[in-house]
Order: sequence, then C-alpha cells, then structure tokens
Amino acid sequence: MSRHGSGLPNEEFLNRSGQTYDGTGIPPHLTEPVFTKEEFAKKRDSAFDRAVSVLRNKG
Repeated sequence: MSRHGSGLPNEEFLNRSGQTYDGTGIPPHLTEPVFTKEEFAKKRDSAFDRAVSVLRNKG
C-alpha cells in the first residue's frame, strides 16, 4: 500500500453514451501487430514506425 492510499479509483468516467473504460482502457483507433518473431528478427518496431508516420502526415 502506498502512502497515498490503495491506488483504487474512487470515480468512474463515462463517455457520452454512458460506457466506461475502467479496466479495459480506451481502444486504439489504429492497430498494428507488435512483438512478432519477424519484428524481433529484423530489430524493428512497426507500431512505433506507423505511429511516427501517422503523426508526421497529420501534422
């Protein structure tokens, strides 16, 4: 237990339709496979590369 309490939320945040993301988190708009054997073999991170590409093209 931390000195600031148990760490459990005492509030629930809902979106406009009343759905909560507590526990599951907010789903991503874009998906990309990560940590595949091919990625490790090539020492690549396609999720990072895609994120950088999206940010550069939208900026």
